[in-house]
Amino acid sequence: MTTASIIASEVTKPEDQPMVASVIYNRLAQGMMLEMDSTVHYAVGKSGKVTTTAEDRADPSPYNTYMHKGLPPGPISNPGRTALAAALNPADSDALFFVTVNPETGDTRFAATLEEHNANVALFRQWCSANPGSC
Repeated sequence: MTTASIIASEVTKPEDQPMVASVIYNRLAQGMMLEMDSTVHYAVGKSGKVTTTAEDRADPSPYNTYMHKGLPPGPISNPGRTALAAALNPADSDALFFVTVNPETGDTRFAATLEEHNANVALFRQWCSANPGSC
C-alpha cells in the first residue's frame, strides 16, 4: 500500500506507474535512498508544487525519503487501482531514476544512470524556466 501510494503521488499517467514501481524496487534492492519528492511533500504538508526545497528535504520526518532509507512508515496517499497494480507488477527495467520533464503533459523520463538522469533533469529545468512559478 505504501509503495502504491508513492507511485500514485509521483506520476499522473497510469502507463508510467509500473516504471515508477520498478525504480522504487530497484533503489530498495541496491540500498539507495528513495529520494521521492512526494514523500517530502507529505512530510511537510506541501501541495501544488512539483519540486522540494533544501529546507523541505532537511525535515526529520520519517516520511522524508531523502533522510531515511527504505519506505516511509505508511502510505502518503490513497492509491487507485492502477497504482496498486503497478506496485504488484512493476516493469522489468534497470531504471534507478525518473523525472517528469513536463508537468503539464505528464511526460516522464526514466534512466538507469545518473548521467542520463541529469540530462532529463536539464529538460525539466528548461520547462520550469519557460513556465515561471510552476515549479
